[in-house]
Amino acid sequence: MKLFSIRTSTGGAPSRLKVPSPAGDVVGADPSGGAARPSEVNPQGFPDAAAYPRPMTAPAEGWQVWNEEPGSRLTLAYRPDVFDSTAFPAACLPTIAVAPGSSPDQLPERRARTSSWYRAFYLEPAVRLREVDATYDAWEAAVEGAHELAARFVAGELDYRGAYQEPREAYLAKLDELLGGT
Repeated sequence: MKLFSIRTSTGGAPSRLKVPSPAGDVVGADPSGGAARPSEVNPQGFPDAAAYPRPMTAPAEGWQVWNEEPGSRLTLAYRPDVFDSTAFPAACLPTIAVAPGSSPDQLPERRARTSSWYRAFYLEPAVRLREVDATYDAWEAAVEGAHELAARFVAGELDYRGAYQEPREAYLAKLDELLGGT
């Protein structure tokens, strides 16, 4: 499991927390030279949320916003009430990630210097549906793309079983049941 960093401050010097990312990303890279204009960067060095309006659409049925940092990253999670680490391993939670960069495979320090945004779908942190990866020129377009992908998933249009080399049958059977698949 990959970790990402969050800068925190408790009145003294900033410190870093290591927190698992459902998308397997690394956050907190130095954004110097990044795509955000200086007036849109908050004191922590990340793009200012006020510079990026929230999308007008809600995620598709069963999906919810798991994490949102407007202008920086968005994670949608599918049915966290079902895939809650009790009945299934904690890694079994379908997620859609939007983050700066042209690919989730791009090095974190390069993501901070790009003006593009990627969208990726994960069945688990290490199991990605690469065929639905997409790159966008704007945050808003990437978020709308994530919502459209969530709707395609709910409609049964994605081959999530094909992403596995060693399938977790109970997990996939539950997804089949929820999505009306076989």
